[in-house]
Amino acid sequence: MPDDERAKFLSGSPERIEVVLRKLSDLVPYTWTIVIDQAEEILTLDHSAAGDEHRREFFHLVSLLTRSKFDFKMIISMRTEYYGRFFARSRIERGDVLKIRDYFLDELNVDQMRVAILQPTRKDYIRAGRSAYNVYRFSYEEGLADRIVKDLSEAVVAGGILPALQIICSTLYERTMATFGGSEWIIKKEDYLALGGPEAQIEEHLDNALLRCAREKLLSLAASFREVDCWKEVLNRLVRLQADGTITTDIVKETELVKIAVTQKCVLDSRESFEEFREG
Repeated sequence: MPDDERAKFLSGSPERIEVVLRKLSDLVPYTWTIVIDQAEEILTLDHSAAGDEHRREFFHLVSLLTRSKFDFKMIISMRTEYYGRFFARSRIERGDVLKIRDYFLDELNVDQMRVAILQPTRKDYIRAGRSAYNVYRFSYEEGLADRIVKDLSEAVVAGGILPALQIICSTLYERTMATFGGSEWIIKKEDYLALGGPEAQIEEHLDNALLRCAREKLLSLAASFREVDCWKEVLNRLVRLQADGTITTDIVKETELVKIAVTQKCVLDSRESFEEFREG
């Protein structure tokens, strides 16, 4: 059966999907696992009648899978603020909630941040000969990891500590690697201080990403900087401040964002830029 016919056969029938998964599980000696990321979009996107029907089918499938007996797991990740709605819909569809396990991923604590920073610098072992080597060929100056942890702990990072940590460490790696080439090197405190604090580095990371998009469209340097400011105003519409002070992503129709881009006098094609942002 061609792929499009298979898709049509399964579309709109959670029962058929459950049967197919059950039969597939009999053919393999390990646990079937399906991962659904950003599951909050099941609740937030497409508020039409068709969207409501798709939501009903999805939660019906989830309920069927919670009552199934075959070797299967489904991992669903979503933003914390949508968990209550998601769990309530699962109960409405008569899923076996006793089989649902939830795990809350909190912010990294001080020790976890330090481990995350130093993890790429640890030495692995070559199986033949057991000689140790550093895969990424770099290390941090003594005390620098603790300084980064301290600065991140004191900074107001509304979008979460982990993304900020990733930006800081990847920027340090890329900037210093260009200087030392293929040999091993040490990232020093002065390298870190030269980049500014966490807030400044996050701002620069966003500016560089937008500037790169503008320069790829052959805009002049001055026009590219103007375009960065315009697009930051557009993207700011996708930010929602929660009651507890945290920042989450807002769901906005593309047509509304296009109107904002026109109002801000963005030069780059709005729809083409949105497509690039999605891919990036």
